Amino acid sequence: MDTFSYIALAIYCVFLLTAIILTLIWGEANFDRVKLSGPFQVGHQDYMCKKQGIFVSVWYPMDKEEHYNTLTSKTNSYWFRYGYKSRLGLTKATSSWGTEDHPSPWFYKYLDDVRMNTVQNGKLSTFFSEASGDEPIKKLTPMIYCHGLACMRTAQSISCKDFASHGFLVFSIDHFDGTANYTRKQILGTETVEEKYWTSMHDVKDKDLRI
Repeated sequence: MDTFSYIALAIYCVFLLTAIILTLIWGEANFDRVKLSGPFQVGHQDYMCKKQGIFVSVWYPMDKEEHYNTLTSKTNSYWFRYGYKSRLGLTKATSSWGTEDHPSPWFYKYLDDVRMNTVQNGKLSTFFSEASGDEPIKKLTPMIYCHGLACMRTAQSISCKDFASHGFLVFSIDHFDGTANYTRKQILGTETVEEKYWTSMHDVKDKDLRI
């Protein structure tokens, strides 16, 4: 390692140690201090696309009172949707380009407990599910978010939540074309799940890798 690599490693360790200490002091990490700009709170669900077998996160508006009454440590959605495998994928994404050199996944273990402050499988806001007098049921506006290179479908969950707080139905897909740090898809008609981790050992523009 050269001098700059040691400096970068030292800076990383300082930030990591700070994050661990703050987690120990204030407890479980979550996004509850992030203020949403819309009038609704937010729920979250996971779906599998039946045609391709890939998985999707969906954020949608919830009534604030319902969110308050149903958000618990059991219903608060995890940021990592696949636990250790998501953490390993994130670790692989830190490799230098063209190598598989990355730190141990243990260094990112503190991220396992990060929650999105959304109610998993929560109830859709009555504003969009029940008619009010002569007013018809309000329609949700769909929106699709595509994660960036070496990323995952919940990476920009704060932005997805904020859109959902304004009444949008936000879909975020884990792409299975080699651009996600970790993704999986179910082989249709079977219980078999195919997994794919990020690697910088190939050219991401290679169309043969895109499924």
